Amino acid sequence: MNIMVPWSLHVFGILITPIYLLISCWRAHADYRNHLWAATLLLGTLVVTPMAFNSIKKHNTLGIFIIALRSYVLPLYILSLTLYKEWTSTVCGLFMLLRGTLSICTYLAKPPPVTIGNDGKPQNLRIMLAGDSFFPKVDGVSTFSTHSIRYLQQNGHIVHVMTSKKGPSPLFGATVTRLPGIIPRSIDPHHSITLPIPWLLYPTLFRFKPHVVHVFESILPFSLGVMLACWLLDIPLVISHHTRIDMYAKWGTPWLPHWLLNILLVVFYRGIISFGDLNIGVCPSLIEWLRWTWTPGGLQPEMWKSGCEVDVFKPENATIETRRKLTQSRPDLPLIIYVGRMAQEKDSIELLPIFRRLHQRLNGKVRVALIGGGPMKKMMEMAAQDDKYILFPGFLHGEELYSACKNKKMQCGVVLPGLISCVYIFCSNY
Repeated sequence: MNIMVPWSLHVFGILITPIYLLISCWRAHADYRNHLWAATLLLGTLVVTPMAFNSIKKHNTLGIFIIALRSYVLPLYILSLTLYKEWTSTVCGLFMLLRGTLSICTYLAKPPPVTIGNDGKPQNLRIMLAGDSFFPKVDGVSTFSTHSIRYLQQNGHIVHVMTSKKGPSPLFGATVTRLPGIIPRSIDPHHSITLPIPWLLYPTLFRFKPHVVHVFESILPFSLGVMLACWLLDIPLVISHHTRIDMYAKWGTPWLPHWLLNILLVVFYRGIISFGDLNIGVCPSLIEWLRWTWTPGGLQPEMWKSGCEVDVFKPENATIETRRKLTQSRPDLPLIIYVGRMAQEKDSIELLPIFRRLHQRLNGKVRVALIGGGPMKKMMEMAAQDDKYILFPGFLHGEELYSACKNKKMQCGVVLPGLISCVYIFCSNY
């Protein structure tokens, strides 16, 4: 109860305003119903339009006028139309008190001025990274977050992490705030769903005073809470999108019609994208899908370019011991390595027929290693129990992983069987 009650209150708090407006417009007296509808539509327009088109600056004359209109004038006018006369002054006074408190909180969360270096770039930025997937969790999002921490600090910025994933503190030199989380053991026992508890989330923002907040993954409950907090406190927000949720949904909600799913996702993502000052995706197909869910004139998502770590995945780091292990003591044979999470939405089960066909074409002179874990790992192990040439070594980290890199005499190819997963082929006798 100490976890679910705060989460329920947080979600209910988000819904209070639209529910109140809808009921008020529906039940309003005919004499002022049109005025109420007009004020409500204008309020919604002033909230959504500046965020969606990112064309109205917050600190110029027009921006200040819009903020005053949507934050004070229109809410007070709507309250005066929907309340009994004897309650109007009291409720409007409480609203002004709460709205003034929020303005004070926004001021308390204001970071120190940005220092501009000789190269014209900002220095010593205070950057907060928020999400569920941080080291020691192993997945693509965790890899992005780890490199973000390291490289931001190398460039002289101050990094703070907010998550529920248990791990070392500090994390690669970054300070950490750990919130309560729920571990979905039946789905992914390595994951922790961070809960956006307001009285833990907001004090962290006040203490750290970030210049910008980066939210990893856009569909998580914690991400939604952080987005709302940044919007309320006027903190610049970067949202990185890592998941094709439509591909996950076809497995998680097979009973939902495809057309209805697309409508719900478009509405959901249009609302999410409008929260961010910058939206970035990690692969071209994800960028195209995000653009499809958004309007052409809206805040377009940008590509977050990434690649192989050439400083560690290089021939000099290859070891015969790792190759002997992954080839099951046959280092003379070609080796195929799959690195990724084995899950239904990634179509991982389709890898086995591909490897069996390749094994036949090479007359059995090949070895396969499926590195990683996931909810389908045990199923795939059972399906491949007669395929003695396939090895499931589990998770490999750091030196143990990149020591499997090809040596100078080998040729290398890459196959992409799914959205994120990849198969590295290390061949010595082709």
